[in-house]
Amino acid sequence: MTDQEIQEGNKLVAEFITAEPEVLQRDILKAGTIESMHYHDDCNWLMPVVEKIFTVKNVFCGEITKVRLALFPVNIDSLYEAVIEFIKWYNRQEK
Repeated sequence: MTDQEIQEGNKLVAEFITAEPEVLQRDILKAGTIESMHYHDDCNWLMPVVEKIFTVKNVFCGEITKVRLALFPVNIDSLYEAVIEFIKWYNRQEK
């Protein structure tokens, strides 16, 4: 992934997690800016997002399965990409 793709992905993740203001606030405080967030390379950042994904109602099973499959064995790159794909799919459903 390019730096621009990572920044765009981290922004997408931050917007998705905004419904959890305490998580977003904590992450902004840790990073300083949205652009400095580490959803893409730190499981401690990404796991609250994964937890939120698993609580989303009325989600097509295939979309959740992609995220579950990326969890074991944990590969941050695969998991991050699966989360980004899920959020893009979710955002299309919300429109």
